[in-house]
Amino acid sequence: MLVDFQSLQNFDLNRLMTAQQDWSAIEDALGEQSVDYEQSVAAPVNDGTWTGTAATDAQRRVARSLDKMVATTQYLDTVRQALDGAVTGIGAAQAHLRRGLELAAGHDVAVSGDGLTSLSGGSVPWYDPQVLAAMDAQRMIYQAQFMAYNTDRDFVPILNYATKFGTSDQGQWLADAENDLAATQQVTELLPNQMSGLSAGGPPVRPDTDAQPYGVELRLPLVDTATFDELFYGGVPYFAVHGWNNAAALLLHWLLNTGATALVDPSEMMAAMPAFGAEVDQVFGPGGDGLYETGWVNFSPGNDIQSEDWYYALNDFRYRIVGMIRTDDHGNQYRDYTVGVKKPYVFGPDIVVGGQVVGHRHDITVHGFPVITQAAMEHLHLVGIAQNFIVQGISHHSDRYGAIGTRPGQRADRAGMPAV
Repeated sequence: MLVDFQSLQNFDLNRLMTAQQDWSAIEDALGEQSVDYEQSVAAPVNDGTWTGTAATDAQRRVARSLDKMVATTQYLDTVRQALDGAVTGIGAAQAHLRRGLELAAGHDVAVSGDGLTSLSGGSVPWYDPQVLAAMDAQRMIYQAQFMAYNTDRDFVPILNYATKFGTSDQGQWLADAENDLAATQQVTELLPNQMSGLSAGGPPVRPDTDAQPYGVELRLPLVDTATFDELFYGGVPYFAVHGWNNAAALLLHWLLNTGATALVDPSEMMAAMPAFGAEVDQVFGPGGDGLYETGWVNFSPGNDIQSEDWYYALNDFRYRIVGMIRTDDHGNQYRDYTVGVKKPYVFGPDIVVGGQVVGHRHDITVHGFPVITQAAMEHLHLVGIAQNFIVQGISHHSDRYGAIGTRPGQRADRAGMPAV
């Protein structure tokens, strides 16, 4: 069964714990009756004082009854252990889900009724943009759902052992009881480590570039005004007339000097840059039940510029993927995943991280012709005429593969997919 966000969040764990206690009480009661039966009935029948054909038949029947009581107690133990595992697994999943929601709330990240994170506008910390927490929280939400799915997948078959009881003394359940109990114990013993592995933390995040000081240098009126005018009256309209709307919007946003974050749509970026979409697909490989993720990975178009709009808007950028693949009761696979992107919108010839120069940027060119230097654009921020900001975005997706092993490769926004 595929456990959705709302079902996990609203699940009444107390009801499961009550069932666990009730089944334990039944097991204990039958165990006591089995001991009493063995002492009060089986022992006297087999103490040697009963002889003859009738005695042999009675001994056989009593032994058979005791076997059935012992086997029934063993199956009750499998049910109890399955409920123990379900309480442990679902409890861990709900606790992890709460931690994810608390992380989101602590960074003003909204979470929808479907368990999908979203970003807000405004100013964001340079070294801790909202998308970092949003992706971490989304990862934890997926982890929690997969923990619940994994618990359901492991323990529902054990609960089905209860259906093996039969009215015939020759039923297979008598022969299977001990092995079924041993198998249950093995699954239960593996559960804590399994839950721990499914809820492990994410990788550390390295900053893209240090924040440049804002408004700390004196303006050079002729030089800075000329640079600003060239960008505002030349660069922005040039991008716009070519239909490079994202490039135009981000450059204008920088020149408007607000410093507020700019939100972009990763699904739009994947559609415009198939190479980016292909990298996302590769994360899931051939597909199989599990949790999938990357750290923050650099994407650079290199010589394969599939979108001049996004090339001039961001050039390279960082992306992260978190997601899961699960299989429903009919053998259909579902892939739910989230793509986050981030990029500091900043200029300057040097890329500085931790006070160390780690790279250099090329001057701005359009179709190979020099337009303006990185140093000149950096100076607009240093004197407070324009202001650097963080570009960030997040999008959610779900693929339905159909039968296991088939991959039509259709990508759709989750909002447009059937509920699972």
